[in-house]
Amino acid sequence: MSAAKYDLSISCGEDHSFTLRVLDAYDDPIDFSGSTFKAEIREEHKKPLVAAFTVSDIGDGTLKFELTNEQTKLISPTRNYKWDFFWTQSGVTTKLLYGGVSSVSNISNV
Repeated sequence: MSAAKYDLSISCGEDHSFTLRVLDAYDDPIDFSGSTFKAEIREEHKKPLVAAFTVSDIGDGTLKFELTNEQTKLISPTRNYKWDFFWTQSGVTTKLLYGGVSSVSNISNV
């Protein structure tokens, strides 16, 4: 399975979430039972962690990715970020998603 490119646009200071439904080659939902997940945002040319998503299996092959408003405040509109998502099941780790991250600043002070 090849990783898919998925760029994110995140509003600074707001809660951010999205869902992903993963199907196998027969269009059946993946069973994520017993799986672990890792999805992180880092500056493009640096390694320090900026934010880590909470990833939850919500059933029927669907995962929910979440960042809190405190986490999104750390993503500066003036910097370049990348993110990726790894799934581990039965000792096998697979990269499912990767991409760029842009931050949208707000006019209101939230």
